[in-house]
Amino acid sequence: MKKFTALLLVLFMALVLVGCAGVSESYAEKVNKAAEADEHLLYADVIEDLGEAQIDLAGDVPFVGVSGICTWLKGCEDVTEAKAKVSNGETVYALTITFGGDKALSASWDEWKPE
Repeated sequence: MKKFTALLLVLFMALVLVGCAGVSESYAEKVNKAAEADEHLLYADVIEDLGEAQIDLAGDVPFVGVSGICTWLKGCEDVTEAKAKVSNGETVYALTITFGGDKALSASWDEWKPE
């Protein structure tokens, strides 16, 4: 019974770690690989995985679906926090995803610079 409980604990921890991947370069790679294989991630799935974007320039286009660009800032609750970190000399990374017709078309992972 102890071995079974330990196995369940290990499986649970593995699932937690996978779920914590979130805003990262590997998520950008996941989006791009899915797009290359024409198995696009959907807008709703990305939001479920990452939460709401800090910079959301996407809109729901009638008869098309969500289209536009969304950016998530690693380790920041909002743009104000990201600007403060950059002002203090910290590096903030951004995951930017382009959507078209509810599909994630491409993603990039770059250092974020406030405008």
